[in-house]
Amino acid sequence: MAISSRQKTVKKSAKRKPEKAPNRRSLILAELSYQRGEIGKTMQLLKRMRSDSVTPGFKEENLYGCSLGLGLEIKKSTRVFEKLSRKFRKSGLYYEKARFNLGLVHLYRDLLEYGDQTVTKQAMTGQVLIGQDSPPMVNYQKAFQDSIDVWSELLPKTKHYRNIVLAFLAYAFLLRGDLQKALDAIQESLSLSKSFYISYYVAAKIFLDFYFLTDDGISFTLPPESFQFFNCNKDDVLKEEEDRLRVFSDVYIRTAQDLLAEALKKNPNAPELYISMIICTYCFGQDEELQRYLNDAEAMIPESKVLLDTVYWLVRESSGSPGDIKVLLNRLKEVGEGSSNSHVFHLIAPYYLI
Repeated sequence: MAISSRQKTVKKSAKRKPEKAPNRRSLILAELSYQRGEIGKTMQLLKRMRSDSVTPGFKEENLYGCSLGLGLEIKKSTRVFEKLSRKFRKSGLYYEKARFNLGLVHLYRDLLEYGDQTVTKQAMTGQVLIGQDSPPMVNYQKAFQDSIDVWSELLPKTKHYRNIVLAFLAYAFLLRGDLQKALDAIQESLSLSKSFYISYYVAAKIFLDFYFLTDDGISFTLPPESFQFFNCNKDDVLKEEEDRLRVFSDVYIRTAQDLLAEALKKNPNAPELYISMIICTYCFGQDEELQRYLNDAEAMIPESKVLLDTVYWLVRESSGSPGDIKVLLNRLKEVGEGSSNSHVFHLIAPYYLI
């Protein structure tokens, strides 16, 4: 019996090979390589999976975007997470991950472009702080705003990572100079979870800013709920002003140090914690502790511009010799010229949700 052309088409399509699924073993190896910081190997495995005519699922594409982000290929990474956000906009957990990662890529893009805009950094570099009774705002109108927009839009929808989104949102607010919003976000983050070290780190950074503001004569006052939340006591109050409390400047540096100590218990291998501890111990005049944290940081990240910046500040503040200052300036110049800009990861960890 003759076979019609329609039957031939049906028969032919029935013989088509099914679309390949991603190789599970290769994905596991790629994830392990990523977690070890072997980004080159991760990318190699992911590209091999793509060349095998595999249609990548969310996990593969998300890991690909994360690896691009850690390689500071910002534009490519942004495109991956924007695409995933559109594709999985109704997929709950996947959408949360894609949007969080997109906000984080925006954050690192702006850190690369504008640098650390915290009050602490401004004070350490000798910039003049502006304003009367309010914190200074960043001079760049769009800086860090994309991260704030993405995470603020995500926040009401997140069911799995609210404390993490809040912690990074607080950091973005901090970089924008909106310290009250930063304080509100980090309090909620800490209320939701006591296990995430980044929350303690960001809270410490906020209190360091309070300290340097006060040191510059722009005293930030605390609302009573924050005063209680961070375990301040009545003796810490300098003056009550309407519904807020003005406290002694050493309260801020003490609180920052306590928060960093708690963060170190949870992650003793995070170099950003040691850098902030160096600043705290110097301000408190704790010479032995300062040297210990300095030694630990230098062992972890000897070529970090963030660490060299901090050491330069220490030497200058302690009236170091002109020779030492010149050596440090030359070293900073060398690191700046030869750096891949990965030093931004020593400001806040690249905590991608894979």
